[in-house]
Amino acid sequence: MKKQYFILRSSFFLSLLFFALSGCSTTKSVVDKIVPGAHDLKKRVMIAPLVDQAGFGQERTAQIAANFVELLKESPHLLLFQGPQDIHSGTDSKSPEFGVVIPPELVKRAQDLGMNALIIAVLNPLEATTRKTGIWPFRDISRIIEISMTVNIIDTTSGCLYLTQLDSEEMDFLIDELPGRDENEVIDQIIEAKMPRILKRQSAAVIEDLVKEPWTGKILAVENSMIKINGGEDVGVRPDQLFTVFARGESITCRAGRSFDILGKKVGKIKTTSIMENHSLAVPVVGGSFLAGQTIRAVGD
Repeated sequence: MKKQYFILRSSFFLSLLFFALSGCSTTKSVVDKIVPGAHDLKKRVMIAPLVDQAGFGQERTAQIAANFVELLKESPHLLLFQGPQDIHSGTDSKSPEFGVVIPPELVKRAQDLGMNALIIAVLNPLEATTRKTGIWPFRDISRIIEISMTVNIIDTTSGCLYLTQLDSEEMDFLIDELPGRDENEVIDQIIEAKMPRILKRQSAAVIEDLVKEPWTGKILAVENSMIKINGGEDVGVRPDQLFTVFARGESITCRAGRSFDILGKKVGKIKTTSIMENHSLAVPVVGGSFLAGQTIRAVGD
């Protein structure tokens, strides 16, 4: 009897372990639905013009950018906005590893428009190498062309770069296959064969990273104890939703001249009373004093 009880008890705990491991994603979705918090607020995301360091040309670059945006649109958690065409990420002060420049004026524009994040993607120059492929005695000399793309996400609240991801694919050509072929034809072949895979992985990484980051907003104005915040119906703010307010923290300037704001101490909490399309009104609940420019985060994140 004791042995049978032990077996039944062990089977019960093993079943629990199995369901815990196999159903973790389901559990998470149930918890997200039951416990409202910052993760059900959508992120406003500005996408800067795609930087073409590969020399693909305007038409190819525009098509790649459009495909990238379409993949990002698959997430219901993001509100996408096209970045201004008059501000570009230049190539005159490349990072030695990733070759990206983040213009302060572009970050400022995203902040002024109430964005939560700014995406800057770069098509890196094609890399060509030569190596032996195949197995003996059928070895060949092949020309390997590597195509790559770097995606950067900037948190507009702090100014921090919190994701930089390089993704690449290789395409093999026999050494005597390329001479005489049209260069544009080869580039089109590489883009058509390899870029969809890169875009799929990069868009998945962007969505995952943005969704897991807490929604962060700002106090826009304070007048007669009425507080205006930059989150509204468009991002999913609800009446009577609570937000924690943080004071402005220390500002750190890096070697490139960009400033990063560290989140300050908690000032108090506010609760929304009126929800408009792009902003909301709130009243103090705990603490103070509340000032324009202070950072807010939904309670529960």
